[in-house]
Amino acid sequence: MSLLKLRPYQDEAVAAVDQAFAESPAPAALVMATGLGKTVVMGKLIERALNTNLRPVMLVHRDELVHQSLDKIRALCGGATVGVVKGTRFDIDSDVVVASTPTLTNRLDVVRPDRFTATFVDECHHYVAETFRRVVEHFECGRTLGVTATLSRSDGHALGDVWSRVVFERDILFGIAHGYLCDVIGRRVVVEDLDMSTIKRSAGDYQKDALGEAMQHAEAGKVIAKAYREHATLPDGSLRRGIAFWPTVDAARQFADDFIAAGIPTEVITGDTPSEDRRAAYARVRSGETTVLSSCMVLTEGFDEPVISCVVMGRPTGHAGLYIQMAGRGLRPHPGKANCLILDVSGASAKHSLISVADLSGRPDVEVADDETLFEAIERTTAEVEGRVLTGKTRVEQVDLFGASMSAWLRTPAGSWFIPTRYGVVFLAPDPRGDELWAVGKTATPYARTGAKHLRRAAADQTEVRPDQWGWLRTGLPFAYAMAAAEQWAGRLDSTVAQRSASWRKRKGRPSLEQIAYAQRLRIDNAAEMNKAELSDAMSIVNAAKLLDRR
Repeated sequence: MSLLKLRPYQDEAVAAVDQAFAESPAPAALVMATGLGKTVVMGKLIERALNTNLRPVMLVHRDELVHQSLDKIRALCGGATVGVVKGTRFDIDSDVVVASTPTLTNRLDVVRPDRFTATFVDECHHYVAETFRRVVEHFECGRTLGVTATLSRSDGHALGDVWSRVVFERDILFGIAHGYLCDVIGRRVVVEDLDMSTIKRSAGDYQKDALGEAMQHAEAGKVIAKAYREHATLPDGSLRRGIAFWPTVDAARQFADDFIAAGIPTEVITGDTPSEDRRAAYARVRSGETTVLSSCMVLTEGFDEPVISCVVMGRPTGHAGLYIQMAGRGLRPHPGKANCLILDVSGASAKHSLISVADLSGRPDVEVADDETLFEAIERTTAEVEGRVLTGKTRVEQVDLFGASMSAWLRTPAGSWFIPTRYGVVFLAPDPRGDELWAVGKTATPYARTGAKHLRRAAADQTEVRPDQWGWLRTGLPFAYAMAAAEQWAGRLDSTVAQRSASWRKRKGRPSLEQIAYAQRLRIDNAAEMNKAELSDAMSIVNAAKLLDRR
């Protein structure tokens, strides 16, 4: 059984898919903006398929996306075996199979037609009739579901021939309005020597090679690097960590050199970059050693790094779907991340033919002014977002994954996130066994890290936890999943303390003399100025820091 509790809209998505297939077996699409948890929903649906004796396969269109999906599906599908079909690997008999579509297509002659009865297609906008039907029609599938952030293509191919119905949809505005995605602020970077009116177009968009050559000739990298330092510098003097999309590999390399020359540590990621090298580069961005990843479009999908807070649109486009895919790489919330800065690159001409930040709203009447976020522009333009009326200060002042949670997350001075309970603190820590993985732990008590003989040590990767246990509760999880697991455990242990909505937190009464005296012993100098709930949290932070803020 999956440990994770779905968000309300994710539950709605699962219910909508079930209802759709109860009514018709026709292939269906689910559209959710990047960062809203498409893989979580797909994992839940795969788990439900297993529970109803269906045999699921998850298709991805590129080999490098297989392993990125693998860890998440394993975390979401409990004890089910998850196999890989990619290159020379052919784990076709596992409970769930994550398959590279090209590999599976080439080996259909050795796979029984009844092997799979449910097909789940990631990034389904890549699948048009001629490249897709051969796989689906080979199997006796009772349901075929496609999942994507944008059901559109830039090459003119019709997707309606494959995905005849969209059964559920949540866009970027929904995510921002509800605190699941960061708000967006945009800056236009004009390269004066770039004349975009002369660049050849194909299938309604700028031809990649022609665009790359024109940008290199105009020395766009130097202009954009200067703009990055100007606009992406944070109040503390550091630079936002970012990703830059370029039309060609040559442009990605040349402009990376321009960024480095401007004092911006930059690395290049291309389709030929080995997986190990990619993971190492991602780790350097996460740690701050590298500031910018320079890419020729290969990171538009499957790249999940929440620390990215700036996206350079160095591949100007007139196609909304492509723009949304690029912008989505910077919209995931992260502690301390207020918004995502998007640098829209253009030439001195053709301004109005390009997609920009305002187009993320999907509304023709929205224009984003300088120093205005996307959501501020929508509030100014209209009072309605996603069918609900916004009143007062309902916009997100600062999107923070922990701030949006219903659990009582607190943070120690050294940056350790935890949830207090009467039976110890439930906390998050980087998992040293793998990049981008996190672990969930519990201390023995609120004041002791490890337990005495009568306190049981927890078994890692267990699904339940007792009050008298301590140690690692779950390991090897992506960050958002580790956070969700911690919230569930803390809530089960002690909902009275672990939930923000607990009645005692809403009371503004004065702390007792005993509380104040204890707080003073903890060297909390302004204890008498706090209410009871505030002082309780302050004391929890001091005690947790003694347990967590050390090697």
